[in-house]
Amino acid sequence: MVKDKSYLLRENQALFDATLKEFSEKSYDLASVNEIIKNAAFNKGSFYYRFEDKFDLYLALLDYLHTIQIAIYNAKNHDFLSIEKAEELTVSLFANLYDLNEQNPAFIRLLTQFGKEDISFQMLVKKAGVESLFDRLQSRILSLALRQSLSIDSELLQHSTRMYYFHYPFSLDTNTKQKDLDRVVHYLFLEPKRQFRVEGTGLEIRFEILPMNLTFLLVNENQLLSSEEITNVDQIIADEKELLQDIRRKLKLRKIDLVSVITEGVKRNLKDYSYLNHWKNVSFSSDSYHLLNHVQKIMLVMIYLHVTGHDSMCLSNTLTYGNLTDVKLLLCDLLPLLSKTSKIVVLERQFQVFPEMIPFLFYIDELGTLQHFEFQDYSKQFEQYYLVQYRENDGSLKTHKVRKSDFDFNLYSNKNLLQISNIAILHRQDIKG
Repeated sequence: MVKDKSYLLRENQALFDATLKEFSEKSYDLASVNEIIKNAAFNKGSFYYRFEDKFDLYLALLDYLHTIQIAIYNAKNHDFLSIEKAEELTVSLFANLYDLNEQNPAFIRLLTQFGKEDISFQMLVKKAGVESLFDRLQSRILSLALRQSLSIDSELLQHSTRMYYFHYPFSLDTNTKQKDLDRVVHYLFLEPKRQFRVEGTGLEIRFEILPMNLTFLLVNENQLLSSEEITNVDQIIADEKELLQDIRRKLKLRKIDLVSVITEGVKRNLKDYSYLNHWKNVSFSSDSYHLLNHVQKIMLVMIYLHVTGHDSMCLSNTLTYGNLTDVKLLLCDLLPLLSKTSKIVVLERQFQVFPEMIPFLFYIDELGTLQHFEFQDYSKQFEQYYLVQYRENDGSLKTHKVRKSDFDFNLYSNKNLLQISNIAILHRQDIKG
């Protein structure tokens, strides 16, 4: 009787361990059968009596991994066909990674390596091997998402789920498991992934015609006329030496961080700025100014300007490539808070738009008239492109607009900090009326 290849692999623990180590640390092309045989102290003739070639061995290993995953999943009493919500099924899929990691962290590294392989090679493995837990559950997740009429792009959900699964961004620490799973679900199902770009004539915008408090304005370039009434945050940040000297002088600080700016700003004011105190708890609150990224610097500077009496502030063309988490913190948490007592204008050629922003989102039409961007404009646009962002090995941030029909996930699967978003290109004639 011919034995199952996975069984043959498991018969010899040294061979199994050497095979798992080689394929979990190297790509398929770079992995060496000779290295495996040497590390396992296994007879070469015996090896080729059991396995035809490297692919035969690799398939035996992956089949074993997939079988183990499914067994672990079933042991948790997950009947995935009985789960009727896409979000709940997604949680069960990603929770399995924690269970798999507890059994052997090398299994997770093997999954990650497989996720980096060429898509044609992945399809070959899928065709020849055991159906994986991921493939079984992903098709049902997409089906449930459509059945629930979730306002998401099914292609984007498919790509993003694969990206998170094979390049899991969290530590698989069981102490943070629930928090991390919630973040995955939020990213896949709740976080809007739409960006808008307005293209049109470069009309000048008068500060006086803009709504009071908070305004997000879609513009072609920096079109706001200069005004003594408004403080340009970007210009202040550009002259960093003068900015830091000013903060030290006015607030009597040695170390400039968010905690110190808020503490001294609240203490030195007759106005009640105590509502800023909860901002001392953000993740970067104790980091020195020089250690902050650009969007975090904007947040610190705007709080500083706020507590030193600047009632009107403007941001222009600075957020497009910012970290998504920080951009949302700025746009949806800090700016609405500051705008209760200040007038704030954010000018951008394209926005990462969150639902909370819709009431404050405007554009200028061909006649120079300020128009509110209605929610139906936001939802009706036909999205043809993905915005793909990632960081190169040299640290530079790359951004590509890719037509959906031309998108190949395999080209980006091994990129660092990969983010895929929907992007809608808005022309003024598309949003008139």
